[in-house]
Amino acid sequence: MSQPAQTPVASLREADAAPADRPAVAKAPGQARFDTDATLDTVLDFILRSALRRLRESQPAARDSNDPEGIHQYRIGLRRLRSVLGMMRPIVPSWQLESLRGEAKWLMSALNEARAWDVFATETMPPAMRDHPSVEGFDALLEAAESHRKAARDKARAAISSPRTAHFHIALGLWVEQGAWRDEATPESHGMLAGPARDFAAEILGRLHRKTLKRGRHFKRLTPQERHRLRLAFKKFRYTADFFLPLYGKRRKARLLAKTLAKAQDEFGHFNDLAVSEDLVRQIIGGAIPVEAQRAAGALLGWRLRQLELADKHLRSAWKRFRTVRLP
Repeated sequence: MSQPAQTPVASLREADAAPADRPAVAKAPGQARFDTDATLDTVLDFILRSALRRLRESQPAARDSNDPEGIHQYRIGLRRLRSVLGMMRPIVPSWQLESLRGEAKWLMSALNEARAWDVFATETMPPAMRDHPSVEGFDALLEAAESHRKAARDKARAAISSPRTAHFHIALGLWVEQGAWRDEATPESHGMLAGPARDFAAEILGRLHRKTLKRGRHFKRLTPQERHRLRLAFKKFRYTADFFLPLYGKRRKARLLAKTLAKAQDEFGHFNDLAVSEDLVRQIIGGAIPVEAQRAAGALLGWRLRQLELADKHLRSAWKRFRTVRLP
């Protein structure tokens, strides 16, 4: 008896599995631990070394593995690095820090498209297919999406493997390992570096808290552009909180803030993934695809609108919870 033909869905799942000769995705590092009286210099040194290690460990899988988590973890490493470098700008106003920030931003932009297609193919389409079992053409639509996904991944791999990225990694490694950022700090900042990290944490977390609350004012009436700016504010607040909340140990307010920020960022991320999926579908149907794939695309867009309504409710709930939390 002949074997059934392999569907595009099955092929995609096999492609996402990391072969034995491909690097495995590095695990995210555990929670940092600091003494409550740790200096700002100690904390920044740890954060920078942690960001550098995460980039180094996640780069092989991002470059060589088909597992979507590879690029995802590498992007997280870049986001964390950009957060800490941005936070250090008033302390270390140097051309080298600005150069590293610029290179991290460039590399991040080269990976965004690949991540968008990974999410679309592995997180957005599967539930839509399950909810529309009678609609034909989803396999053909997914096959067309995989073509775009492969092109985006090739672009990302080219960027990660480029001499520019190699130079960026070397420059970042030297800057961190040699502690060059200390030499570039302003005279006024040296006292701050030697002082308690919790003083700096209280100031920056308070500022980000106020900024996020301000951007979310009149949440129901926010335009898509304003919601996008609020999502970025949450992301920056969440990463900065991850850096400094270990200074507060297991205090209830610290744990609640971390949990609330993580939940809000997840909800904003899910809403954003649904929002951008329309543009990805338009890219697919703009090419030559079968008629049944076009019908599946229509079903997917209708499903997306219903999911956006549900995601919006979850987003409003997350925003309400955030407004009630207090800083430790």
